Formats: sequence, structure tokens, C-alpha cells
Amino acid sequence: MLRNGWIGLLVAAGCAGVSLERPTDAAAGAPPDERSAKPGQSTPTGGASSSGGTTSYAGTASTVSGGTGPGSRGGSSSSATDGGMGNEGGEVSTPEAGRAPGGRGGSTASGGAPSQGGTGSGGVGAEPNAGIGGIDEIGEGECVRGTYTAPKGVQWDKFLSAADLEKLRGYTRFSGNLLVATEEPMEHLEPLHCLTRVGGNFHIDKRGIRTLEGLESLSYVSGGLEVHSTRSDTDVNDLHGLEGLKRVGRLLVSSLNSLHGLESLTTIDKGLRIYSTDRSLENLDGLEGVTSVPELWIHDNTGLENVEGLRNLVEVGDLSIKSNPVLDTLEGFRNLTQVTGILVIGSMGLVEDHDGNDALTSLAGFRSVTAIGGELSIFDNASLPTCEAERLRDSVGLANIGGDVYIQDNLDGGTCSLPW
Repeated sequence: MLRNGWIGLLVAAGCAGVSLERPTDAAAGAPPDERSAKPGQSTPTGGASSSGGTTSYAGTASTVSGGTGPGSRGGSSSSATDGGMGNEGGEVSTPEAGRAPGGRGGSTASGGAPSQGGTGSGGVGAEPNAGIGGIDEIGEGECVRGTYTAPKGVQWDKFLSAADLEKLRGYTRFSGNLLVATEEPMEHLEPLHCLTRVGGNFHIDKRGIRTLEGLESLSYVSGGLEVHSTRSDTDVNDLHGLEGLKRVGRLLVSSLNSLHGLESLTTIDKGLRIYSTDRSLENLDGLEGVTSVPELWIHDNTGLENVEGLRNLVEVGDLSIKSNPVLDTLEGFRNLTQVTGILVIGSMGLVEDHDGNDALTSLAGFRSVTAIGGELSIFDNASLPTCEAERLRDSVGLANIGGDVYIQDNLDGGTCSLPW
């Protein structure tokens, strides 16, 4: 069985040559067109199409400019109250103890790095946080190491164990592509609790990782954030730990029970792709803050029943809904008014064991759509009356559809739902 053949997933921790960007139609996990071209249909490739072009996740983190002082986390001094120049550590990458006249604007110097899971000494906020198994709260002078820059020539900087992650403790920004993957049990990602921004791609392979707690400070990933696992027995079933995330370049998630944890997310610069080959993900709750997205793919989610979590979406670029066999309603799109690219509702086509959206009986969820910038394709939906597809076409109007219209292999002779 071919599953998720269209997304470039990282399968094993520490694999060589990992990249989310490809020079072909498989760019950043984009599949080649998954189905054969039907008669009279232009295949959705290239240009604004969801399957064409390449996607660059490149991006460099801006340098933390708040000060030239070394802003170290440790030190014997605890009397400096003016804070010196150590605003978030500036460019410093070595936490040499005792050199900072004060940390982070300088209410106090942090008196030594708190031990993991223990009680930190000195500084502000050194009481243990019982919420993550004894993790210390972030003291004012703790997150002062500035930007971590991946070694020159390294495409992906890999952190494959808890010991590896300790190298990032105290850094607030990461410049480059970050891969976190481990086969050994890892209860949380606490060493990353200072991290606020990743300047490239951030890939989290859930194998061995029990929870995403520790990423609460992360607010921006300028490249692609991908959370997935190739193993079904992982303990990470949702995105709790990402409650601070507000903006991503691209978001790709798979094999989750829930998208809860994304409630603060409001901006997706390039695209959102949701895919899963098991029956765990039943809804898209957690995405209520998203009002527009340049590309949205909802593919191969065998347990997905509704898209109500997208009820605040008003504009989308390319929209592709394929092979979600128990999805029986699209009411979650009731506030969507503009599809600036293509709109495809159908099957994965060339993937042998994938049908279309077989439980779908109505397209009334698209009743507010007034324009489709590209192709409209509705095919291989076994329970969807052909008249529903035709009614969507007529509701938008051929003059307001920028590409070809393709309607085929749906339910002939079915009865349409009540007027929209």
C-alpha cells in the first residue's frame, strides 16, 4: 500500500541528506499529481497549482541585537542591578560563568544555571515548575545565549538525544534547519524552553518523544514546521507545548489524534498540509485562529469526520481535499469566500487503495464562495450527487472560475440537499 507518497517525510533519526526542499514536483513534500488526468481536465500542476512549483523553506534568523555583553547564564555575581548591556545575550554563544554584569535588562544576575529538573539558585523565577515534572521556570537571566548558528555547510543540524538537546539550553533563536529525532525515550523538550524562533525548518520526529512540552516559548518558525512519526505507538498525540506559536512559514502535521496546542496560531505564510494514514484524527479543532492560508491540503485522513476547526477561514489559495473516506460534511468552510487558486475535491488517484471522499453528500459548506481563481475539479466522490457539484459550479458562476471545470465519477442520479 502506498501511503503519503507525496510528502517527503524523514523516516529515521540521523538519516543522511534530510531536506524539505526538492527541485522537482515533490518539493517540500509536494506530491506529483496523484491522479491520472481525466478527459477534458487540465492536471493541477505548476503555477498556482497545489502540486506544482518548488517550495523554499530557506530563511535566516535575525540576529538578536539587544546588547553586546556576554550575558552569561551563570556567574558568581548577584549584585549587579543595572543589567549592563546583556539584553538576551546578543551574539554570545559561550555561557562562560561570571562574565555578565547582569542578564536581560538586568534586574539581577542569574546565579548559576539551574540543574535540570531541580531548583535553580538565584535569579528571578527559580522556583520549580511542577507542570513539567520539576522543570524550572525561566529566570530573567537564563535565556541569554542569543542565536545558535548551525555549523557551516551543515544543511540539517541534528539533535538525536537528550544530551544533544542540552547544547541548545539557553538559546533564544536557532539559525538554520533544526531536526529533533530520537529512538530513546525523551519525556519532554525542556532544554529548548528558551527558544522563541527558528530561522529555517524545524522538523520533529515524534518517535521516542513523549510530549512537546518545553516549546511553549516558540512563537515563530520562518521555514516549515513538521511534526510526524512513522510509528503508530508514539506517545505524542497532540500539539500541546506549542501554545505560544503564532506564525509559521509552512505547517505539516501527520499521525496525530488532535491539533490542540495550535490555538494561538494566526499566520501561515506558505501552506498547511494535514495528512494521516490512521483513524486517529477526527477533527481540525485548534485551527480556529487561522483566517487565510496560501495553500491548504487535507489528504488521506482516514478518520477525519469534519473540518469545523477551519470555520474562521475566509480566504485560501489552493484548496485540495482528497481521500478522506469518512468526511461527511464541509460545513467548516461556511465562511470561506475566496479561493484564489484551484479547488479540488476527489481522490488521490494513482494511489491504488485510496478512494475519494466517499461519505461526502453535500457541498453546501462552500455556499459563500464567490470566486475560484483556478481549476474546479470534483471527482471520485462515491456518495456526492453530481447535481451538488454542478450547483457549486453554478453558484460561483463560470465567469468567476479562472480555470477549467471538471466534474466526473461522482454519484449520478442522487438527490441534492435543500437549497443553500
